[in-house]
Amino acid sequence: MVLAVSVGLIIVYYFRGSPTDHSFPLTIKLDKYEYYPSETMHITITNVSNETLVFSDTAYDLVYHRWNGTGWQRYTSIPGGAAITELEPGETDLVVWEASTHQGSPFPPGRYRVGTKDVYAEFDVISGNG
Repeated sequence: MVLAVSVGLIIVYYFRGSPTDHSFPLTIKLDKYEYYPSETMHITITNVSNETLVFSDTAYDLVYHRWNGTGWQRYTSIPGGAAITELEPGETDLVVWEASTHQGSPFPPGRYRVGTKDVYAEFDVISGNG
């Protein structure tokens, strides 16, 4: 795993092959390191490959996982329209999601990651209302 940190953003790359082959197809950036349970998240996705990436929905197949102390467990996904969506080489898009729209209750405090195609950005949810 390679961790790249930029001011106000965290990007985490998970490689399918060895870390030196740079085979990751995209980057995922978040607007913050920490969120309150009902805050809006801004997720930026950029295709850094030389090929068009294809997704099965308009939310780029984004999935959330929650750290349970020993490993990552699927928590939820961002609902997207049922339409094949493409991201061209070099193209960037923004997905905006309000965690308060999660069915049941907003995200409880803890460690999370959001991602697609084996690339994730990690973040924390903290107590409070923001």
